[in-house]
Amino acid sequence: MRKMTDAQTEEVERLKARISQSDKIIDSLNVEIDSLNSTVAIVNSSLDSMQSASIRLENELNECYYVIASKSQLKEHKIIETGFLRNLKLMKGDFDRDFFVTADKRSLKKLYLNADKAKILTNHPEGSYALVEDVDGLVLMIIDSCRFWNLSNFLVIQVG
Repeated sequence: MRKMTDAQTEEVERLKARISQSDKIIDSLNVEIDSLNSTVAIVNSSLDSMQSASIRLENELNECYYVIASKSQLKEHKIIETGFLRNLKLMKGDFDRDFFVTADKRSLKKLYLNADKAKILTNHPEGSYALVEDVDGLVLMIIDSCRFWNLSNFLVIQVG
């Protein structure tokens, strides 16, 4: 009986040692998991930041600016310069950028000009747009956005 009790006591001690060793391994693994969770959180935060920056940059790259105004308004805001026997100068020097409307090239497909006559002063490829008559006047239809905005992110339309 004593031998059996000693053997069982010895077995219990061995099992306690294994449990203690397993607890140390589990603690070590928990520390490693916490470290990996921290790394994943940092990487996810960095990824979110990069995605936000990417979206912001994409939106900035797709910004375009347009103005629809009379000749006198364009002169007043220094968007055009004209004079006797002088060629038209467009957006030279310190013109009023705040006079322009900011838009997104990807979604800007038509502009209602609310005028009977209009002249596009900036360079945009033929065939990438059309001036169409509507009940309220002319409408600029952008047919091919990529081609239309390829030369410039600015659109100046003189009406009147």
